[in-house]
Amino acid sequence: MEVNISKKSEDLFECVADANPHANFTWTRISQSIPQSAVRVKGPTLQFLGITSDLNGLYQCSASNPYGKSHGHLYVHVNSGNCVACWVFFVILLFALVFGVVAAWYLYKAGRLQWNENDMHGERQRVPTTNSTPERAAIEVEPLGDTGGGSASVTSM
Repeated sequence: MEVNISKKSEDLFECVADANPHANFTWTRISQSIPQSAVRVKGPTLQFLGITSDLNGLYQCSASNPYGKSHGHLYVHVNSGNCVACWVFFVILLFALVFGVVAAWYLYKAGRLQWNENDMHGERQRVPTTNSTPERAAIEVEPLGDTGGGSASVTSM
């Protein structure tokens, strides 16, 4: 007796055997039990109720009648890159970011949000200043007569 597994849809598989008399079918999962909450087995059909990576593994269909028994195998590998919840979270996060930028721009343009360059570097201490110019010292040299020497005096300007 030959056993084949045919794909009926993305989540439905059927075990087919060329048996006379008709065969009885049993589905098992090699090295693990079949998750009852995620898989429905009904006679020769195996249906996955939700496609998750928990379903990964080797499934075996056994077909038997009074004259013999034969097996067919189905290897299931669900790629976890198809995470709907992850994409929904990403889109919500992207909308929140765009909304935040648009709201900040609107508040800035409306004058409710002020942008100060000093805010980017932390608070700075103010130093009091005056409008007067600082005093300058000047040195003037005056000749003293015939001696060839001179005297110096310091005056403020």
